[in-house]
Amino acid sequence: MRTTKERPEQPFRVLCLVTLLGSISFIAHAEVFIAPTTGTLYLSCIGGSAGAVSQFGTGTSIGTFIPYLSSLPQSCPTNEVSIGTVTAGQSVPFGIHTVWQGQDYYAFSTGTDQASVIAFSDTHNSLGMGGKIIQQTGTNTWVMHLDDAASYLVDDNDSDILIQVRLVPSSGGAPPVTPPQTGIGTCSTATVTGTYFYLLGGDIVSSGRTMRYAELGKLVADGRGAVSGQSYASVGGQQSTYVLNGTYTVQSNCAGSITLSTGQSTNTLTFQIVSNAQEMIVAVSSSSAVAVGAAYRQTSSATPTRCGVGSLTGAFGYVLAGLAPAFGGVLYSDAGQFVADGNGNETVASVGNFGGAVTQSTATGTYTIAADCAGTAKVTNANGTINYRLAIVRDGAEALLFGTDPGWVISGIFTPELTNGEKISSGFPGRR
Repeated sequence: MRTTKERPEQPFRVLCLVTLLGSISFIAHAEVFIAPTTGTLYLSCIGGSAGAVSQFGTGTSIGTFIPYLSSLPQSCPTNEVSIGTVTAGQSVPFGIHTVWQGQDYYAFSTGTDQASVIAFSDTHNSLGMGGKIIQQTGTNTWVMHLDDAASYLVDDNDSDILIQVRLVPSSGGAPPVTPPQTGIGTCSTATVTGTYFYLLGGDIVSSGRTMRYAELGKLVADGRGAVSGQSYASVGGQQSTYVLNGTYTVQSNCAGSITLSTGQSTNTLTFQIVSNAQEMIVAVSSSSAVAVGAAYRQTSSATPTRCGVGSLTGAFGYVLAGLAPAFGGVLYSDAGQFVADGNGNETVASVGNFGGAVTQSTATGTYTIAADCAGTAKVTNANGTINYRLAIVRDGAEALLFGTDPGWVISGIFTPELTNGEKISSGFPGRR
């Protein structure tokens, strides 16, 4: 959409749409990028002439759109941004979010609506590529000649935004966002081996909104750079479950990078190994998220230990924080004692803070622990019931908590109390 265009009155816009729709028969759908080989995909903006302001990223709908490049095309050229690992033959769904005259417009390479077809195809074949807009410029580079998401209302010039796509094959380049090699150490990719549970929290930008975020996940690392697992996340109170697959590397200084794919999006995290490889301090490396946390090995060795309901026994101190749904969403914290009887029953005494209103309460409930040391807990007091997922880590030295009720964005940690200088038995095999 060129800067010289003014927004036309409705009669002209209708005429323009009829003209454009008549030409769409040249190519019936938007063009999707398909990765020719496995590797890491990078994006950068190299030019454009639109007057509207756009974001470019991945996604198939407004709800799944993740922006990676912003303020386009005014900010072009931009530095490269990694969107993670892709596999050979994988379709990569791209999206554009355009703001024009105070209104939001979206287009997606998987879409069949007018905005998507105009943005991701050349309906007039002005580029001479048979209606396609993806031009290969090198062995592993391509340029996408795009209209912005509002262009279907005005014009179709295929030069609003020019995005370069670069693919680094997995055998020919380092993973994205790898921390710089500094200092000394003896770590390697093999250092990260076994089952880890992780907890992340922070903020995510989605559809132009900044929302509180929390996530509890499980990852199984093979020691050779492959990882798989699942996670539970709450974004602004909307709960989701994901299956995870990805890759990771570790430098000798114990800094590392992991790229995880949910099938809908790919995210890169950086981490530092600490506590003799029993823990990793983690940060999300994304333009759409500001989140940090930690990953904890399930046991002190790479071999998983089988858990059960008896693995959670004794008194624990805990702390939770996040966002509660009361009054449309208020900041929330809770600290107290959790006592488990080893048979699936619990009592809780806590001090909660709902947006500044401090209350004391007692509660009872039940819990379950599966063989992989993941579980659930249900806590009921005079105000109602709250449900959690939990995970026992570090041989029972700590456990992770995540609230699973709609509207809640809460997470935290609990650990055995101390009595006469000794930890109360956690019931974990091999511990007292």
